This record gives sequence, C-alpha cells and structure tokens, in this order.
Amino acid sequence: MGTYRQLTAKRNEVAAPPAQLKINNAEICGDYKTITGEPRPKGDLIVGIRIPTEADDHQSRKAAEDKGGDSIREYNRQLVILHCARAICDPNDISKCHPDFTMPDQQLPLVLTSSCLDRIFDYVERLRIEQSPVFPEATDQELAELGHLICTANCLDELTSAREVRFRKLCRFLLDQIQ
Repeated sequence: MGTYRQLTAKRNEVAAPPAQLKINNAEICGDYKTITGEPRPKGDLIVGIRIPTEADDHQSRKAAEDKGGDSIREYNRQLVILHCARAICDPNDISKCHPDFTMPDQQLPLVLTSSCLDRIFDYVERLRIEQSPVFPEATDQELAELGHLICTANCLDELTSAREVRFRKLCRFLLDQIQ
C-alpha cells in the first residue's frame, strides 16, 4: 500500500486520451441537434472511442435480448447499437460522455447510419485486439506458417462462407496495417 500522497497522485492522474474516430457527414442522418438544441455545425463529427468493459458487454447482451424479441437480426442490431453507445465518449476524456450524446443508446440509431454503427463496432473490436493481453503477438514462426498455409494449402476451401468472409476481412485489415 502506498502513502497518502502516492494514492492521491494516482487518483488525480488524468487518463490517457481515448482513440478518436471521424464520422463523415454522409454517415449522419438528417440534421440532429446538439445538447443545447442548436443545429450541429456542418462537417465531420469527432468521437472518442473507449473499449467497453466486460460488465458493459454483459449489460449490452442482456438489453439486446430484452429489446430484440425473437428476431436474430433485431437482436444483432440492438447489440451493435448498445455496444457503440457504451464505446462512444468525449474525444478528449475517456471518463466523460460525448457532449452531443447524453443518451447514446437512444440517440445513436436516430443520428448515425447503420453502416456507421457497424464501422464503430468493428473499430472497437480492433482496439480490443490491439490492446488486449489475451491476444499475444504472432511469432516469426507462426507468421511463416500462416504464409505457407495461405500460399500452398486450400485453406479457404475448408471454411464455411461466413468464416471465409471473416478471414478475408481480417486479411484486408492486415494489409491495411502493413501498407
């Protein structure tokens, strides 16, 4: 246990700024108003992105079950909305809500297009993988093995169509990171 001064200093430390994501004007539905009721300034919207906790994820799944009814499609839609609502924060402070979204779980589906919500959801998952100690880095040997499998084996033939799509998206992500 530390001294009072050490504990107080830790409590007063400012958290690292969140990752930021630019939302293009085309991804914003209509002309939503800011928290003060004024029209939002034209141009891109910058939001902070934080990684939701496991408790947030559990609450999102439970709420999606309650709102989604029997439809798998509606459950998935609600899950994306709730996940994004918990991830969006002030662009400069991870501990604060975004100033334009006081009730993000209700506002986001009205303000942002579904493709924008999907993009935010994917971005959060990428951040989760990048920052998680659960996902270790691939070794040089594993990278060589992956390259060999992709080049020589018919590894895509053995995947279901959904897994092949996911595999190709992950490959696209890797290519974007390399280039």
